[in-house]
Amino acid sequence: MIIHSIVPDDLIYEGIESLKAPEELTHQGHLMQVEHLTNGRARIIRLLSCDLAPYLDPAFAPGQIITIQSE
Repeated sequence: MIIHSIVPDDLIYEGIESLKAPEELTHQGHLMQVEHLTNGRARIIRLLSCDLAPYLDPAFAPGQIITIQSE
């Protein structure tokens, strides 16, 4: 990626070290990427399922909070 900017690189990339990669998990039979929160909860970032039904279900919309079981 090329960034053409007058803003110094230090400001553009500030805080990039603290970013966490999303984790993939299967919840209710659907593969998705999530961001872990506290108390066994996670926020859905993206559905990766090939099944089309969960894309129409608002419970699996990006941004929804789900409860996950600890392994």
